[in-house]
Amino acid sequence: MALALVVGALGLSHAIGYWPYSLTPATRLPPQGGAQQSMNQDIWRTVYAASLLGVGLLYYLGRRTGVTGKKTQSPESLLPLAATPSSVSPLSVDLRGEILELYFHKDNDIPSFQEHITVVMKVQLVNHGTAEATVTRCGLHVCIGQERLAGSLVNHVPDSWRIKKRKAAGVLNLDYVETQIEPCLGEAPEHEIYRKGVPRVGWLAFEFHVLENIEFPNAKFTLSFRDSLGGDHCVERPPMLYRKVGTLLID
Repeated sequence: MALALVVGALGLSHAIGYWPYSLTPATRLPPQGGAQQSMNQDIWRTVYAASLLGVGLLYYLGRRTGVTGKKTQSPESLLPLAATPSSVSPLSVDLRGEILELYFHKDNDIPSFQEHITVVMKVQLVNHGTAEATVTRCGLHVCIGQERLAGSLVNHVPDSWRIKKRKAAGVLNLDYVETQIEPCLGEAPEHEIYRKGVPRVGWLAFEFHVLENIEFPNAKFTLSFRDSLGGDHCVERPPMLYRKVGTLLID
């Protein structure tokens, strides 16, 4: 740009008979052909200098407006990140949780070829997503080494089921209290709406039918959920040491 303006200025100065480095007119001899031919040459020089200035001006404006062939950003990409349509995440459900308490009961009173094991757990679920949803399906898998067992959800926990705990910690404290298993999750799923950031605590019960006498307190427990929008989620509790705090009573 600067070079084009300098060349244009030199051409214009030469056309009108002045140089940028001199304040006095330059001495010129009129060419052969008279004053009319000299005037015509001056006019063409002026046009030439004006053309150079015009080209320089167009080049400068082209660089300012981005029409010189360089890749420029579109107006949408210049918007803040939160304002661009592509950056707005769609509605989603993100269920996360924790198994707070875990109880086992093996039914040894009824002779059978199958072992009947009941697992009751207290869980907390929180939706970290942007959409509200309900839970339409729930399952429990127990992994012991290479073995994998699938439990069946107990749709309705009987009112007679209880959790028996000590009233206070301590070896000498022999006072116990029985509490009912409530609230139970999944009994009325259409009313259990998981909203963003609102924790929901409740109980879940599962039944296992196995062909051998096994115990699996120290196993990996994986809770799986499916929400009403079709998303799948899981909550895992790895193998660990357990501290016995109560007993599951099933009448």
